[in-house]
Amino acid sequence: MMRQAGIVTNVLFPCPSPSYTIHSFPGELIWVPMHGTGGDGTTDQSMNSVPCLLLLYESARFIIIYFHGNAEDLGRSHWFCCFLRDQFQVHVLAVEYPGYGVCLGRTDRESVMVNAHAGLRFVTHSLKLPLDRVKLFGRSIGTGPALMLAARYKVAGLVLVSPFINIKDLFQEKVGPFAAFVEEWFSNDKAMVQVQSATLIIHGQRDILIPCSHGRSLFDLCPSRKVFINPEFMEHNTNLTVDHGFLILPMFRFFALPDYSFQELHVPTWAFDKRRSPLYKKPDVQVCSRQKMGQSALDGGSGIMMPAGDLADPCPSLPRHHSSKHRSRFASGRGQSAPMPDALTQPTVLHSGPAPKRGYSFHDLNREEPDSECSICLPARRLDKVNLGCASWASDDVGKADTRGDPMERRSAS
Repeated sequence: MMRQAGIVTNVLFPCPSPSYTIHSFPGELIWVPMHGTGGDGTTDQSMNSVPCLLLLYESARFIIIYFHGNAEDLGRSHWFCCFLRDQFQVHVLAVEYPGYGVCLGRTDRESVMVNAHAGLRFVTHSLKLPLDRVKLFGRSIGTGPALMLAARYKVAGLVLVSPFINIKDLFQEKVGPFAAFVEEWFSNDKAMVQVQSATLIIHGQRDILIPCSHGRSLFDLCPSRKVFINPEFMEHNTNLTVDHGFLILPMFRFFALPDYSFQELHVPTWAFDKRRSPLYKKPDVQVCSRQKMGQSALDGGSGIMMPAGDLADPCPSLPRHHSSKHRSRFASGRGQSAPMPDALTQPTVLHSGPAPKRGYSFHDLNREEPDSECSICLPARRLDKVNLGCASWASDDVGKADTRGDPMERRSAS
């Protein structure tokens, strides 16, 4: 039995290498609880979450739950989900399969259906959308979970692209009588007779992987409103966007898209928390511990060190007249040990020459009026302006000559 399941898994779910990570598609990659959830997204097994793509369209009425094929994951099908959203103006929720992408687990029928039910439950319970605003879309192997949900829930619509009748009939066309030893996974023919939703089936005539006769048989079994599109030049992996007659026009005509709703869609914030993924790893955080500086540091031990990451500021050079005792108190800029000062004091500024600023002159003072220090502290022209009550201010260039004479003489004369 295990060997049979392995054969089915390798053929139906080859599980390609992941094309995305938990950090991909920010604002679109969400984590849906696998089991029942509360209002805050908490579950008994909170780490068991299903990665999904949620693409929103403003004021859209419908949401499409998309189940991709077996040779792709959410990363490879992201462009097609964006096409569905923009072309038909709908919300899109793409569900990942176990073993695909960043979704851990073993791929089998039960695990795939658990993820499918989790996606539908998130739409109805968390997004608060009723079933009459939900459309299911499955392609290739994705038609299995899409049909299983449609057989149980009456949704707004069902779209099947390149579907199959059942697994045994599909294997019988490939391996002949050995198909009797294959375990049945998805019986689409039994599920189709229970579908109560409008169904659109698209199957190309040149499909050699799943013959178009499978799509025709399912169309005949469908009891609800239905339409069958059978393009002549369409293969199994044909791009559905290259010809408007493959998907675009049938969707517009059959489902009367687009449609709008003025009800605002609220997405819970916990759905975007990537910590719900078992692949999440807590980032390394560097914490600076504050240690008490002992007496050894003051005596020249390894006390305060210069920063080792960014380039530290170079140690200021000491004046030549400083003694070796003062010079030894400074540590090098690369963390070398040196004696620390006993107390932090303001540095003593030693001037060996006149002030370098040209705006001040200590030699042009009026020798006849040695007490007129206001001519040094404040410019004379500014004092004149203040006494006159003018609102405008003149230039404060002290060194500029004043052609109106000495303001101190004018003030004394008045």
